[in-house]
Amino acid sequence: MSLEMLEARASVMMELIVDKLSLLDYENKFCNSRKPPWPRLHKFYFAMQCSSQNDQFLYFVSLVSWLLSLVACKLPGLREQMDSNATCTDIMLRLKELGFAQPSWAASKLKQGFGDAVCSVLDGLTDLALEAQRFQFYQPIYSREMSSDDDVEILSLHGDSAKEVCVLPESKQIVNDRNIMDKHGNSPGACPENLDRGNAGRHYYEESKMQAERLACQSRVTMGSDGKDWRTHLNEAQQLHCDLSEGLSTCCAQLQKIEEDISFCLDKLESKERFLTKQFELLLTDYNSVKDRLVDVQQKLDQSLGNLTSYKNQLACTLEQLEKVKHMLVEKGNKISDVSPLVEMKNGILNLKMELQEMEVHVGVLEHTLLKNQLTKVLQ
Repeated sequence: MSLEMLEARASVMMELIVDKLSLLDYENKFCNSRKPPWPRLHKFYFAMQCSSQNDQFLYFVSLVSWLLSLVACKLPGLREQMDSNATCTDIMLRLKELGFAQPSWAASKLKQGFGDAVCSVLDGLTDLALEAQRFQFYQPIYSREMSSDDDVEILSLHGDSAKEVCVLPESKQIVNDRNIMDKHGNSPGACPENLDRGNAGRHYYEESKMQAERLACQSRVTMGSDGKDWRTHLNEAQQLHCDLSEGLSTCCAQLQKIEEDISFCLDKLESKERFLTKQFELLLTDYNSVKDRLVDVQQKLDQSLGNLTSYKNQLACTLEQLEKVKHMLVEKGNKISDVSPLVEMKNGILNLKMELQEMEVHVGVLEHTLLKNQLTKVLQ
């Protein structure tokens, strides 16, 4: 389901949730239970993300706890040190205990505090709370009487029966007097007093009729047909109900025929399946035996692969030791073939010989000097 469809579904459910919470009187029983009181919900509160997601999640958990208390199930409220994931898990456990089906979404979706998952939980809990409160929905009763003001009434005059005239209470009293005069003043055996009253009543009637016609021209309001009127919608709904009722019998017959055809096809499929099962029974037996042998071979292969892995590990260790030995041999070979120490020794010997020659020269010079000194002393 796309994201737009989920948002639209959440909006529709949220509107129903607000109506059902109003039936539960949540404004007095829930909102006023805290100081400061909880704000009243609007039809998009849990359908969309609010400015403060933490406040939204806290409102959701508190509302769920209150709804669970209505159905005799307790849920600890959200605390600052409590983990929100654990709270969502507790809510799902309580819903499972109440008999709700396992949803397709994860419990972590309740942590965000809005969306289709949150609205689904609230919708189910409000329905359950209304059922626990034994609330029943009845068909609406529409009053056929036209609402009238206390100061204006609608009467139908004898002289103009096809028109409805709006008159004041004083005019109504005059018309009633006229009706009494019609009953008594126009009778054949009426007395003169009655005749005078009849003439006076006719005069009052003519005057009241003129006043009523004048008021009717000023107070009559002609209402045009409104497409948004609930009466129009009700008539359309009744017409659609009649059309659906007429087409229901035909649809039922067609559905019955489709059901019979499907049942006949299912019987044919079952018979064909039994026939094929009998034909392939031997092949199925061979297949099972081959499958068992394949399982044995697969086990042996797994065991061989395990042995091969151990052998590979041993080979890797041996190769590592061999590399170490090769490295040691190469180092020793390099040391044996290296002639630089001999060259240094030769150079050192040559240097010693040169130094010995210099020392002999110095010794000879010193001996000559001593001999010279001795001879000098002897001659003196």
